[in-house]
Amino acid sequence: MSRYALSKHSSSYYLKQFREDRIEIQPARDAGLYAIVGGELVRAASGTSAGLHLEASPGTGILTIETDRSSFDLCFPCEGRRVEARFIQVGREVLGQIVEMDDAARALSQQKNYREELAYVDLAVETVELHYFANTVNAEWSVFFRRSGEGRWQLAEEE
Repeated sequence: MSRYALSKHSSSYYLKQFREDRIEIQPARDAGLYAIVGGELVRAASGTSAGLHLEASPGTGILTIETDRSSFDLCFPCEGRRVEARFIQVGREVLGQIVEMDDAARALSQQKNYREELAYVDLAVETVELHYFANTVNAEWSVFFRRSGEGRWQLAEEE
């Protein structure tokens, strides 16, 4: 499991990759039927039966962070085509603690041979979701963190 962990580097290694100008905005999408045309997702014409039925999706800012083996995404909520400064700050805080958070999440795993990789980190002001997928089995799961009174991210207590 350790070869998939982020702890090969310090959190500062990942934090150095944070560049606000590299955040890509994926616009909000209404629920409905869509088709892929020329590599782009477009709303399908009404009355069309072929296509992908997709749920509504809020706008999201995506910043890809490279690891030794692959990458993971930081996912920021956004309004319109911009990410608010408070979420930019949360992204920096999380990357500054990402190795500690990844180690805590991996310590919860009962399986030692899933070869899990961090897929994305979903950011909010008071909670953060680390989402993992497994390479050896068809599985994915999330681990949640909450901001402590001292401003650090800690594993969320199960309620």
